[in-house]
Amino acid sequence: MSDEVLQRLLEVEKEAASIVEDAQKKAGEALSEADRRDRLAYNDRYKEAVAALDSAREKELANITRIYEEELAVYRNELDARVLDYEAFNRV
Repeated sequence: MSDEVLQRLLEVEKEAASIVEDAQKKAGEALSEADRRDRLAYNDRYKEAVAALDSAREKELANITRIYEEELAVYRNELDARVLDYEAFNRV
């Protein structure tokens, strides 16, 4: 009878090990899937953030360029409006 009990205990242990192995496999698959989804979500948010920052940079660059061109035009107009006194310059 003790052989039967030991045999039954071994069978139960094998079943338990199989159940644990299946559970570990399913948990690993679930974690892999969750990791994949998280990576995709992260990549999407990253691309959105990069696009927003790039757009803001382009707008700021255009604004800075416009201001620069305006200030340069004012400066050139001021230079063009000045009367050059070559005689006074040559006397120095």
